[in-house]
Amino acid sequence: MSARFKNLEVIRDGNTFGLRYQADEEIAGIFAFTSAKARRLIDLYHHLQDLEVANDCIAAIPHVARGVVMDSLWTSAIVHYTKCFGSPKGAAQGRSQLNEKSLFGSDNRLLEGHRYYLTYRNKHLVHDEKTLMQSRVCAVVGRRDEIPRVREVVVFTFEGFILGEESKALLFDLIATASAWARSKSEGLKDSFRQELSEMPHSELLRLVALSCRQVHRHPSSP
Repeated sequence: MSARFKNLEVIRDGNTFGLRYQADEEIAGIFAFTSAKARRLIDLYHHLQDLEVANDCIAAIPHVARGVVMDSLWTSAIVHYTKCFGSPKGAAQGRSQLNEKSLFGSDNRLLEGHRYYLTYRNKHLVHDEKTLMQSRVCAVVGRRDEIPRVREVVVFTFEGFILGEESKALLFDLIATASAWARSKSEGLKDSFRQELSEMPHSELLRLVALSCRQVHRHPSSP
């Protein structure tokens, strides 16, 4: 558990999880919220987690050889970044999304770069348009008197590669901008929560729902 939560310990009772406060002073309890504001704060934290993964993937690229691992890190960085801004049209929508105009405003470099990576994700990485890939079916034809005349049929594929220092620097800047915005908004929501709750009577606070989570068991074939 991170230093920010050094006084909190995860406890388990069967498949149910909760938190215990370990500081010297006593507390009345740890309570959970299910309001729209709470959902928004959760979404922001999930975005920050994805952005951290994206940042770590880019940071790891210089330390691996060119090949499958490097390509996987680059792909993961783009996917974790772009998922914070919504799903492609027609896909299921989950958490609330970050808004490109709120983050990048009139910064054309970041806005155009952001939209480029969204398109790159949708058309090349996740779906099957493969805009950077060119493939041709080729026949190796033998001499006039050769039987069979066609020695081999092959598929030749050429794939563009956009990973370079400028591409990494741009994605780093996009991630840093999005992370700073999401972190600021989440801190503002936490302050708002703290203010609202501080104005409630203590007896009313104690009637809030105690924090608990259940372990999820989900088989791949489950609906």
